[in-house]
Amino acid sequence: ASAAAMLENVLDVMEAAGGLPLRLVTRDPEVLALASLRGIDCLTESVNRGHTEAVAFAQSEATRLSFAGFLTVPGDVPCATPDEVRALVACLEGGAGVAFVPSLSGFGTNAALLAPPDAMPLKFGEPSFANHLEGARGRGITPRVLSLSGLGLDIDAPEDLRLLLARGA
Repeated sequence: ASAAAMLENVLDVMEAAGGLPLRLVTRDPEVLALASLRGIDCLTESVNRGHTEAVAFAQSEATRLSFAGFLTVPGDVPCATPDEVRALVACLEGGAGVAFVPSLSGFGTNAALLAPPDAMPLKFGEPSFANHLEGARGRGITPRVLSLSGLGLDIDAPEDLRLLLARGA
């Protein structure tokens, strides 16, 4: 139930940020039903192969559809705000590049924005943040980094829940 509530919150935030075509990558029947109720398109995985593969699947779809950019945000960032999403999108507005929001620990990547969508591959799991920075630089791209406390808080461990409760969320 808490995972579903976090996902609903993230979807509310993304919708409130405005102007972003949303796609969920899942094969979970409950998430598919939720997306259908909200009118959100789903990219349905045949097999759950993990976060990195789900993001790669969505990146390839964004490239196929000729989207100007690609933003990935996980469903476990309950303190994200529409203003943070807008700030992230604005940092690449009208141009090419990559931008990342690190997790509060500084090891993970909680949001990645790529313009164009295939600017670089993404691979998640700690230390993804350092790896993403290195990967961008290796392609001659200067990454932008936004430290955003709402997007930075992902709920992966008990200490993350304590941070969430301390915020009163």
